[in-house]
Amino acid sequence: MKITRIVACFNILLFSQFSSADTIKVPTVAEAKQATAELLGTEIGAMISEIKLGTCIPAVNPTHPEQIACTISVKLGAATNETQSDFYQDKGKWVAMPSESQDKLPFPDPKLLE
Repeated sequence: MKITRIVACFNILLFSQFSSADTIKVPTVAEAKQATAELLGTEIGAMISEIKLGTCIPAVNPTHPEQIACTISVKLGAATNETQSDFYQDKGKWVAMPSESQDKLPFPDPKLLE
């Protein structure tokens, strides 16, 4: 009987770790646009007319807690470019930074075509 309880407790703990690992915080499109504009600088950031978020995963080699990596589509004038960016929160504000997760993200990302 004791073994059954221990196994049941272990299974609950194991399942709860996997279920919470599947959930990652992702910025809204507006938050991603603001963070990307700040990353690119005032001049180029002001030219961003649209951003789409694609696939997001936990970042490879993260330097910040809950850092994620996403594919993004950035529209500057008539040009649209697909790239990857890492995002993390600093005091509730999303910050974008270059990504090291290129090998783990799809390219081209079908989610950006939707």
